[in-house]
This record gives sequence, C-alpha cells and structure tokens, in this order.
Amino acid sequence: MRSRIAAHSSGSSGQAYLEEELGKETPQEYIARLTTEATQMLDDLRALAEEQSRQDSDS
Repeated sequence: MRSRIAAHSSGSSGQAYLEEELGKETPQEYIARLTTEATQMLDDLRALAEEQSRQDSDS
C-alpha cells in the first residue's frame, strides 16, 4: 500500500501537497516532528493499555 505522500507526490499538484504539509518546516524538521508525535502516540497507547489491563484485573 502506498503512503499518502507517495500517492500524492507526482506532478505539480504533488509538489503543492508536499509544500502544504511541510509548512515552514524543513524536511528534516517535519520528519523529526512526525517521529516525535508517533512516539508520543505509542507511549500514550501503551499507558492506556496498561491502565485498561489494571482495571480488568481489578474487576
């Protein structure tokens, strides 16, 4: 399955899409932000799963 960026990155409309996604960030800053956000999301999901597991064991 193609990523959303890969699916939209051909031609001038693809370039406009990428520029909109980047905003004022450099590509490196964009990737760093995405990585940070993904890591935070995974940490939050882990904490949620642990909390759910504790609640299930208390029942």
